[in-house]
Amino acid sequence: MKTFAFDFTYLIILAGVVILFLCLREFNCWYWKINHRLALLEEIAARLERLESLPQPPAAARPAAARQFPEIKID
Repeated sequence: MKTFAFDFTYLIILAGVVILFLCLREFNCWYWKINHRLALLEEIAARLERLESLPQPPAAARPAAARQFPEIKID
């Protein structure tokens, strides 16, 4: 059926391609666990923001061992 020199078959094919793309995208995100990774990253960011908002004790009040990084030996 043609209306105004436009074939509705192209519209149906385009709608099918869009639906197929959305389904495959969701499957891909599930398979590679992208949604889970995003949730974990958002949780890490929220925890870091909470940690930054806590008051920090002055450097003199902390023990000397806490002010230095421990030495790591790699054999």
